[in-house]
Amino acid sequence: LPGLLAKKAQALIASELGDLELGENAILRAGQPIAVLQRTRDITRPRIELRRELASLPAAERERLSQALAVWLEGELAPLAPLRKIEEASRDPRAGSEVRAMLLQLVAGAGVLPRERAGLVHVPKERRPLLKRLGVTIGALDVFVPALLKPAPRRLLQLIGADRRTLQPQMAAVIAGGKGGMPAGYRPAGNQAIRIDMAEKLFRAAHEGRARTKFKRFRVDDALATSMGLTPDSFTRLMRAAGFRPLPGRPLAEAAFGPPAPVLWEWRAPRTDHREPRRDGPHRNAPPREAPGPTGGAFAALADLVR
Repeated sequence: LPGLLAKKAQALIASELGDLELGENAILRAGQPIAVLQRTRDITRPRIELRRELASLPAAERERLSQALAVWLEGELAPLAPLRKIEEASRDPRAGSEVRAMLLQLVAGAGVLPRERAGLVHVPKERRPLLKRLGVTIGALDVFVPALLKPAPRRLLQLIGADRRTLQPQMAAVIAGGKGGMPAGYRPAGNQAIRIDMAEKLFRAAHEGRARTKFKRFRVDDALATSMGLTPDSFTRLMRAAGFRPLPGRPLAEAAFGPPAPVLWEWRAPRTDHREPRRDGPHRNAPPREAPGPTGGAFAALADLVR
């Protein structure tokens, strides 16, 4: 029932306001900003502030417009529900001060936090299941929310001013590296960059292979990395960051024939939990796109007011 009511509300708003669109910290109608979005205590709940040009509307109409925009914005920001859940948990005393401190860092990082900054050393083991229920993954190198590594939430986080890092629109598994800064949700891998949940998938596969042998040295299958688009050099550099060290096999003796000896690996846990938490600043996005033209209704004069 709530879902049906929300759809009905959105339909009513569209019939009166026409097509709306999110711009950079703004709500647009026909390509023109009719309201700006102001940061609040919760980054997933920006406050709507009508443009000055709309001050001439009667008080009742302004209130009705503000309420309609609030309903519309709530629907647009639905992909940010996982981050909103973490925001709420960060204020819950039952979570414990250590978990709340880490969650605040995760919110400040827009759902992504290098493990060395997460302060996990202070989080009791018995409280870690709470993180899992909140959709938080504690990876080998990063603490992150997989649901926020999709294109829709990353774009929204930029539009509302919560993440100013470079946006990778399609959030591909592997992309070319560059000097312009690491895109949100990625970590470096040689001359490439890999989405952090895909990097974690490679680390876990390697650890599973390590667990299947009783020897210190083990094989690591690079087929998954190759299918993602990682080059051999990028794969090796990424694995080194997670504590894996390749040990090339001995070369064949002179005049000997046969397949080369396989590369074996060793693992030593990297020091990722030794630093105190540190806050990261917010990040921003590019200019907004233009929206389609308005339709008629109770606010038909709105377009003229904001020109």
